[in-house]
Amino acid sequence: MVVDGVTEVSRRNQSINHRSRRSLFLSSSCSPSRLFFTHWACALQLSIWAFFALFIRSYVVPIFLGTFLAACRKHKNVELAHYAAEKLTQLAPERVGIHMLLSNNMYASAGKWTDVARVRLQMKEKGVQKVPGSSSIEVQGLIHEFAFGDESHAENTQIELMLQEINCRLNQAGFVPDTTNVLVDVDEREKEHLLARHSEKLAMAYGLIITAQGIPIRVVKNLRMCSDCHSFAKLVSKLYHREITMRDNNRYHFFKEGSCSCRDFW
Repeated sequence: MVVDGVTEVSRRNQSINHRSRRSLFLSSSCSPSRLFFTHWACALQLSIWAFFALFIRSYVVPIFLGTFLAACRKHKNVELAHYAAEKLTQLAPERVGIHMLLSNNMYASAGKWTDVARVRLQMKEKGVQKVPGSSSIEVQGLIHEFAFGDESHAENTQIELMLQEINCRLNQAGFVPDTTNVLVDVDEREKEHLLARHSEKLAMAYGLIITAQGIPIRVVKNLRMCSDCHSFAKLVSKLYHREITMRDNNRYHFFKEGSCSCRDFW
């Protein structure tokens, strides 16, 4: 008897709940059309979150890891850089060439020539070729392009003299070339000579020759700016009182009075 009473009460409650839900469903505040749009709004939100997660994984994370890899190179932390390079290869295999080049540069900077040979072999196996570095400067509507060690410019003699003057003033100011940026195993004197022939230095020297005092110098480079050229540009901006804008393949650098907008992280 008690069980029957409980069952009857349960049935009545279910009936009441069913009528309440049906009444709610048929009310103007929760019409079928409203439920339809609510359903698709939820589906759209899920799709957006899925796209956002994919975007973070495939685009944002590789950018952060690439910056982290460059920082490891700056601080000569080979172990962490190796980890970052592996993760980058997994997340962004289409950009493996950039990551391998960074790894190759880092190993060369650390003097690990065995690892340099290994990375270069991997690059060869994957068909990755290093693009020759070049820098361009626009003067009076004309674009002047310089390659590494370029001597083909019509005003090459004046450029060489300006480079000698710049290097003399930089040496007097205490500037020491960062030879870890040279990726071949040669003696220090040869490394300094090779560093002095970087394309952005040629472009900056030409800019100092051809433009009037106080006129900003703007250079575009197709590769990442090396740390030695970065320090070179900072000191040139201070000694010659010029604003220098350098656009490499990673970011803009705005040099003024011995400092850079990137704060030495790029």
